Amino acid sequence: MEPRRWTFRTLIAWTQSQDDRTDQGDEKTMDITRTAHVTRTKLAATAAALVCAPLVLSGCSSSGGDGRYFATSEGQNGDIVVVDGDQITYFDTASRQDLACHSINSVLDDPKAAATKGELKDAYTVRGTGQINESKSSVDWTEAGRSTTETGSISFGKDKSTMEFVFSNGVNDVVLVPVDSEQGKAVKTKYCD
Repeated sequence: MEPRRWTFRTLIAWTQSQDDRTDQGDEKTMDITRTAHVTRTKLAATAAALVCAPLVLSGCSSSGGDGRYFATSEGQNGDIVVVDGDQITYFDTASRQDLACHSINSVLDDPKAAATKGELKDAYTVRGTGQINESKSSVDWTEAGRSTTETGSISFGKDKSTMEFVFSNGVNDVVLVPVDSEQGKAVKTKYCD
């Protein structure tokens, strides 16, 4: 005989069938039944929580990509990287102090619209778009205005991430910090105060 496979649905159905069976007994049995019913209900609730826990926890992971990041490396400080699933967009933001805050806010307010527009005069330019591989270790980049792709490495961490800057030679890896982190807030404050 094959072992029974328990799913949330079968566990609830089994609990209900046990309730039906025990409800047909005498009063002495009913006291025991109520205790057994409570125990089975608690067991079913615990089992359901355990089955769902990995799904809930995987959605809470702070590393793994999705989000908005500031580039904090020299030469790219204030540039913005937006990750949405396996899609990534690199925005060059204005380096002039008088335009930088407007530039940053233009991208952060609506990254999808900014990416679709491609550029906002004197504010930002989409430097490149890419697709992140399944293992989240590399990106196939397409630089704006070019049809060829180039692969660069990427690494996601809790507090900071790094990506290979494939758009020009001689530039080291770019350090990325989440926009809503303390470091990210410091970058925004630098340009928007």
